[in-house]
Amino acid sequence: MSAGYDYGNARIRAMLGRLLKVADYERLLNQRSVEAFIADMAETPYQPDLEAALRLESGIASLNTAFRRNLTQALQKIRSFYEGEPRDLITLLLHRWDRHNLLTILRGQSQEIAPEQILPNLVPVGRIDEISLRELVRQPGLRATLDLMQMWRLSYAAALAAPGAADLDRLELALNQAHYAALRRALDPDFAAESPPTTAVGGSRTVQTEAAPPKRRDANRALVWEEIQTAIDVANIGMVLRLLRRPELMALLERRYENGPSALLIDGGGITLHRLRRLLDQSATIETAIQGLANSRYGAALAAGWQRYQDPGGSFAAIERELQRFQIERAAALIDRAPLTIAAPLAYLARKEAEITNLQLAAQAAALNLPREQVRAELIIV
Repeated sequence: MSAGYDYGNARIRAMLGRLLKVADYERLLNQRSVEAFIADMAETPYQPDLEAALRLESGIASLNTAFRRNLTQALQKIRSFYEGEPRDLITLLLHRWDRHNLLTILRGQSQEIAPEQILPNLVPVGRIDEISLRELVRQPGLRATLDLMQMWRLSYAAALAAPGAADLDRLELALNQAHYAALRRALDPDFAAESPPTTAVGGSRTVQTEAAPPKRRDANRALVWEEIQTAIDVANIGMVLRLLRRPELMALLERRYENGPSALLIDGGGITLHRLRRLLDQSATIETAIQGLANSRYGAALAAGWQRYQDPGGSFAAIERELQRFQIERAAALIDRAPLTIAAPLAYLARKEAEITNLQLAAQAAALNLPREQVRAELIIV
């Protein structure tokens, strides 16, 4: 089970040791201006990225550029540690950034946001490289971007060209479903037998929709599939709760989609679509839906989120944040459960992405003078 992981996992353990600690966040949260925050960040491993960013930008923009640059390089680096199937599985995990990048571009263009404001939010570590992403962002509109994706035969282009996928909501739904179906084809032998993999071409390159042909799900592939199922569950639970929070939206979706609100749910998670549909049909409130999931592995996280939601000044985002906390802590703990497997890259990905989110929150706190206790409650440090 450890074949191909020994060298890479040793390198990743070293990278885990360089992640920021609680004391680092406390120091950063004590800064009362962006300038002081930047000066403090210059004493962390982010110093080279910050120096590069400061040559082009200043203030909060320079911080966001440094965070993006650091994350991009870290994700590219961990892939370079491996060969063969370990590298293929890590590549598969990084496909989620293609989804993130395309969603960011589509949302930005639908709102007519300038390319210069969209580009800093992209993380080019998936199949679609930075040059291609920049070209997509610079298209004159949503339709032109979709047409260029079709011409290049980029991953997910076929799904986004499907009949009915004409507006942003339908495009997002098509992209999410295509993304998770592609992952499932790569990792679930039974699903792969029903849905043969496809190939897409990006620019002059041929890009596999999946990292490798489907195989019997060994222990490493099973670990990756578990993490993807968790991501699907977190997305689905969040969707159910958001829909219950807005009954008027439920009525609109009943008219808009053949399957009503349940059309927005993603198949393949650990919590079945049947159970999620029952929550939508039978739960009158967010609280009753959370009670309906109390016996699931998400029960404790949902209870914590519900408690924070009810606190003075609490918001619905607290529930989603506790689900994210569960997801990140679960992935981070895998390294102790199976140290000579894909668990080490899974743990690093979870902790590194959490670190970037934490830094963005802390930087906003310095820029906007947000209540520090409120920010501390949002940090996920594992």
